[in-house]
Amino acid sequence: MKKLLNVFIGVVLIGFSAFGQEKEPPSAVKEAFNQKVPNAKDVEWNFDSEDMLWEVAYKLVDDEFEAAFDEHGNWMETEKPMQLSALPESVQLRLKTDYSNYKADEAEFVETPEASYYEIEVTSVTDQKVVELHITPAGDVLQMEDESQDDENDDENDD
Repeated sequence: MKKLLNVFIGVVLIGFSAFGQEKEPPSAVKEAFNQKVPNAKDVEWNFDSEDMLWEVAYKLVDDEFEAAFDEHGNWMETEKPMQLSALPESVQLRLKTDYSNYKADEAEFVETPEASYYEIEVTSVTDQKVVELHITPAGDVLQMEDESQDDENDDENDD
């Protein structure tokens, strides 16, 4: 019995140590990142198995960024968290005009091969509905996605 318990503990410990290890991205991904961001500091890699993308968090000077690459090294996007007060006037005007019953929670500047936009998470002051907005620097809304549905699905999947 004691031997069985020791084997079980060993398997659990090996499982936890393997779970905590960071994977190294393929060389094509690292090369693409180093070419795109040669002066990056504090680089940390993570593989997103849901989106099948290599994500990398890094710093440039004092700013923090996250970028994503596919397995072939193709750049997919870069995100930079930002203060709500730093949003351009055109974006702030759009929020005040069209989303006055929402409170802005957080913002990021997102660049992809197709577009650059501000990703802003807002919460309805009336029903607490969470919405993610994609707004161009000119103030045009590209996308509005109900994040409340995602939260409910996550809760259902946790059961």
